[in-house]
Amino acid sequence: MPPRWRLALIIGGLGVIPAALAIVGLTALMTGEPGPRGYVEREATGQLAVGYRSCPGESINEVAVYDLTAPTPVILWKVSRVAEAEVTHIVLGRVPNGFSESSAFVEPVVTHTIRFEIKGTTGAASTVQFEPSKLGSGQYWQAADPEPSPLSKLKRTGSSDVGC
Repeated sequence: MPPRWRLALIIGGLGVIPAALAIVGLTALMTGEPGPRGYVEREATGQLAVGYRSCPGESINEVAVYDLTAPTPVILWKVSRVAEAEVTHIVLGRVPNGFSESSAFVEPVVTHTIRFEIKGTTGAASTVQFEPSKLGSGQYWQAADPEPSPLSKLKRTGSSDVGC
């Protein structure tokens, strides 16, 4: 058994860890963590699209869409940037210039739970999971939102809330 002063030092030292974690958490709240960058929108035409709230010089690097209704997620579409291209908005099923399609597009079932994974050129990634039938025309949804919001409220670029 260790001497009592060592035991007191060890037990007292364990209190430092929660205190340090509390300071880090408080600092993050004070400085404000950047908001999510990726979002899904339903355009006025009714088509689903993904977007990336970017800082200057950033764009979408990869988009993957999964159907989560099956026991194992089923990939519905995947595109990746293969050439220099500044793309911050992609309509589902349309491969933009500078991108390649590694999984052919399959139209999602509107009542299934769908997950969108959107990765930016800086490595920032966003995941949006929702049921397409709950996203109305002219609305967007991002991971932090409990429900869709009007597209008119979306700050698309250069916002401090995305860390620019």
